[in-house]
Order: sequence, then structure tokens, then C-alpha cells
Amino acid sequence: MIRFVLPSALVILTLGASFAQSPQLVKDIWPGAATSVPYNFKAWNDSLLWFTADDGMFGNEIWRSNGTEAGTYMVKDIVMGFNFPTNFFTTPNFLYFTLNFSGLGEELWMSDGTEAGTKIVKDIMPGSGSSNPVFLANIGEVVLFSANSPTKGHELWKTDGTETGTTIVKDINEGVGNSYPSYLTNVDDIIYFWADDGIHGDELWKTNGTPNGTVMVKDINPGAAGSNPNNLVRFKGQLYFNANDGTHGPELWKSDGTEGGTVMVKDIYAGGNGSDPTLLTAQCTPWPTCDSLLYFRANNGNTGQELFISDGTENGTKLVKDIRPGATGSDLEHLTIVNGTLFFSAFDGTTNSGHELWKSDGTEAGTVLVKDIYPGLLDSDIDWLTDANGTLYFQAKDDVHGVELWKSNGTEAGTVLVQDLYPGGLSSAPTELTMVDGNLFFTASDGVVGGELWMIPNVPTSSREVPEKNSLPLFPNPAKDVVTVQLPSGYSGKVALFDGLGRMVRTAVADNQEFLQMDLEGLEKGMYFVRLVESPVSQAAKLILH
Repeated sequence: MIRFVLPSALVILTLGASFAQSPQLVKDIWPGAATSVPYNFKAWNDSLLWFTADDGMFGNEIWRSNGTEAGTYMVKDIVMGFNFPTNFFTTPNFLYFTLNFSGLGEELWMSDGTEAGTKIVKDIMPGSGSSNPVFLANIGEVVLFSANSPTKGHELWKTDGTETGTTIVKDINEGVGNSYPSYLTNVDDIIYFWADDGIHGDELWKTNGTPNGTVMVKDINPGAAGSNPNNLVRFKGQLYFNANDGTHGPELWKSDGTEGGTVMVKDIYAGGNGSDPTLLTAQCTPWPTCDSLLYFRANNGNTGQELFISDGTENGTKLVKDIRPGATGSDLEHLTIVNGTLFFSAFDGTTNSGHELWKSDGTEAGTVLVKDIYPGLLDSDIDWLTDANGTLYFQAKDDVHGVELWKSNGTEAGTVLVQDLYPGGLSSAPTELTMVDGNLFFTASDGVVGGELWMIPNVPTSSREVPEKNSLPLFPNPAKDVVTVQLPSGYSGKVALFDGLGRMVRTAVADNQEFLQMDLEGLEKGMYFVRLVESPVSQAAKLILH
């Protein structure tokens, strides 16, 4: 059922059934009490789950699942015996991963979901040596990554999935020296990363996938020391990150990709100590722009590591709440935004609760304990916080049950155990929580089977705020390759397409025309939003790509 309710400012979208769904075993991959250890979960085009598992015969291999027993199977027995495929990364057409294969070392592999299409991309470090590809990011179907080669050291590479199309982008630290490109992050099809060219130390770089387009953005800490940029995240169409300019210590910075536009947002811990901002998490409200608030953990010198927010300005960068009063810090972790609310775990230092579930709306008054799941000072071991169609699902334990699957709507009464999957005080230990096509997949054990693949089918969709009036006619909708946008009279300016994470994935420019076509080729299936970027009022519409 789809129901639209129109209050004065919002459209509230409600999908699916209102009743709770129960966990069900997808497949006992290693039959009996043995565990197949499903892990490395990765959603693909919102229709398929990739993971690794051991069925007791072929060792740890690549598997796929559509949520049915028959549709859950090993893709290929790549290596006889035990191996560890890791670094899963998807594009619309392929899964990329790294694997240590006998005689080839650790190299980049790919799969299209078939046995024949699961293969090594290129032996970058020929022979038994390893190129150790890491930090994968993509621009469309081109994947960029960091890898080691015999003559160039550890540098920036790219691939289109073919051996000949797998090449070094640039030898940043020329010769056999290593620039170690790390933390590759896409901001509107520009990949930012840190690298060391052998002269400036670890500094902020960017690339468009070409040698000439691979340049240092700014020598933030002048000289050879480096600013060590880390915790890179997209917010308001720019890059936000932690960096040390050698004077202020590690603080919050932002960059528009230019030297002049790469600046410190605020000296939160005044002086040279640095507030060391981490866990940078962007809030996508109003949906889908991710332009509202940036949450992070930092220390202003008085509070210890506590919750901060930023709107990108110095005045708008401030402490939300000193959850554990004093200089110790509340040890907050697992920042996860669901329906515009930030959920996380924290310890307020009182004798009433340990590390428990908290939430915040960005204000001091709105930052509160959701529920003391394990009453008293003991921790509830909260982990794997996941947005499942607008409801928070997570792992926790209370004073009766072991580590089990819980869910929360942000209220104490609505924070409940989903099911005691492993009855009694023992733990089903749900991990790898991942949403695919409305189903919540996870690994767990019910005491009858070992750690196996489970799911909650058809997770009900709770209310989500979407831009007012869904005011842009789109056709066709759902669409496949091209969508036509009917524009309001007189509109000229940028029209943007955002994915479900609020990332701008396509743009087009209207010039006082009635209709505008947007190319959708190369995009993953799923939900998107079309928005008039330069409209004085919010005008957007939901688009389904199939």
C-alpha cells in the first residue's frame, strides 16, 4: 500500500505493511551446527547480496543471494581450500574484490555474478608478489584504487574491468617510492584522497582519473611533515575532513577542490593540541541533499571526545552536548542517521547506565538516552546500527537475553527485541546487517544451525520526510535509460539527480525550457530524487530506476 499525507510543509511517504516481520533462515550453507561464517556483505543494484561463506567443502568463496534458498549459491570455487576474498566494492555492473591466489599473490578480481565472469582483473605485481589493492572508489564504471607495482611502488591505479584498461593513473612519488594513496572519496565524480609525493608529506590530492587531473589540492602543512588528511566525507557538495596544518593540530577542514577553497572550518580546541574530529557523518535533511548538518566526535579541551555538529561555518560548528560531563568524554560510537535522527552509542558516566543507545536532533535538549537496554552500569554491547527502511535495527543484549537483534523508532517503548533467535541467555550474535530490496540480511546462529545467512523479509517502511509537493512531473517513472523532467515555467539553472545516500550522481542545465532529458545509463537500480538546485523553493520528485 502507498499512502500520501499532505501537511502544510511535508509529504509523508508510507510504504509496505504495518506489521512486524520475523527473521527467517535463508539457507543453511554449511549444514548442521557448523558455521559457514557469512561476511563481507555488499548490496548490488538493490537486488542482490554478495558475501563470502564456507560450505564445508570448497572453503571460503564468493556467494550471492536474492533472499531465497535456491537463489543463494556459490558463484565460483576460485581457490581450493581456505582463502579470504576481501575489499568488496560494487559498480552498477560488477563486484570488485581482492584475493590472494596461489602463484599470483593478492590482486584485484571481479565478478558479474557468473562463474565465467569471476576472474582476476590483472596481475599488477607479476608472479607470486602482491599488489595489495585497497581504497576502491569509482567514477561510473571506472574504479580507482591504490596498488603496488614493481617499478612504481604503491600508487594510484584505475580499471575499467579489462586487463588492458587497468593502468597506473599517476606516479605521484616518482620512481619506486610509495605515495600510498588512501581514503579515496567521491565528491560529485572527483575522487579526493591523501598521498605523499615524497616532498610535501601526506597531503590532500584529487583526481578525475587522468594524469593531468591528478593534483595536490593544497600543501596544508607546508613542508615535508604532511597534514595527514583523514575521515574524508562529502557534505554540501564539498569535502570535509580532519587535517593538521602544523599550527592548530588536527581540526575540521573543508575543500571545494581549489587551494583557496581549502580552509579550516574552526579551531575547536584552541591552540596546537587539536580537537581531532572523527566519525564524520552527514545528515540528509532535507532529503536528499545531505546539506543540513555534519555530526562528528571531537574534543574542545574541556569536554573530552563528545558530539559536535557543523553547518560548514565557524559559528555553526559547536558542541551538541557534554554527555559525560567533564574532560573524560562519553566514548560515543556508531553514528548512524535514520529518518533525520542521529543514533549512536555512548556512556554518560552515571551509575544508572553503561554504553547504551542514544539519539540526537542536533540540539542539547534533543540529545537523550533512548533506552537503558541492559539496566544498570553494564553495557548492552550495541553494534551494527543500520537504517532498515526508516527504522533502526541493531545488535544488543539485555539482562535476560544474549546478543540479539533489536529495533528502535527512537522512543523507549519502541526500542524492542525483534526475536530471541538463540533462546535464553545465549547469543545469536547478529552481524553484517545489510538492506537489499526491502529485505534485511544478517549473519546469526539460532543454536540449531551455526552462523548462517538470515533475513527479515519485506521490512515495513516508516515515514520519511521528502521534499514538498513532489512537484516535478517525471516520465516515464519508473525509468530505465532516460527520464524526462517537466520544468516549471521560466526555470533556468541546474537540475540534479541524487541517489538514496544524498550523493549528486547526475546534473543537467535547463535554459527556460519546458522539458529536460536526463541520462540514467550506468546508474544502479533503486530510488533517486530529481531536484531543481537553483529554485527559490524546494522542488523535487522521487524517481525509481529499474
